Amino acid sequence: VGLAGWMAWVAGSFVGALVNYAINYFWVFDSRPGHAHAFPRFMAVAGVGLAVNAAAMYLLTVGAGLHYLVAQVLATALVLVVGFLLNARWTFGSKR
Repeated sequence: VGLAGWMAWVAGSFVGALVNYAINYFWVFDSRPGHAHAFPRFMAVAGVGLAVNAAAMYLLTVGAGLHYLVAQVLATALVLVVGFLLNARWTFGSKR
């Protein structure tokens, strides 16, 4: 398409976030709150996930001296759990 690498990353991240939101809203949590309520919260949780990932990567690579690939696997698992719990309890008000 001729986009610079960073532009493609931004576009892919945006589309990925929208798809992830739709999947979580309609299928994972079968959400009741409207999009005006849920979408800003979902994006806030995504921001928290980014911060948790960055902090975990720093602590695991610089602090603990782990290889970056091992650190990323562990950080990704942590972000998955944190994101799911925040979305279940705050974003979508899951019945679970």
